[in-house]
Amino acid sequence: MLLRSVLGWASFLRDPAAAAMENGEGAVYGVPANLLRFILDLYGPSYSGGETALMRELTGSDQTGYSNLTTVTGDSIGLLLTLFGLNLWADGRIWHS
Repeated sequence: MLLRSVLGWASFLRDPAAAAMENGEGAVYGVPANLLRFILDLYGPSYSGGETALMRELTGSDQTGYSNLTTVTGDSIGLLLTLFGLNLWADGRIWHS
């Protein structure tokens, strides 16, 4: 499962549109959904208005993709993807209490 997540993430970085497709149809959940969930979990609790306001900001913006994430969070895409990758790697390896 971890290897599949990491490979999916790497595939997404190479070609985001293709990675979001599964069997010719848009995947319900995949790397983009996991990345968005990660952003909401990381920034939502401290965001003014909480996770709901953060989601509204992300989905209501004229920007798209990585530029939207960096504008809204204030962090570089390098940092965001590094933290996301570390979370994918650590998932299931570290006890979450």
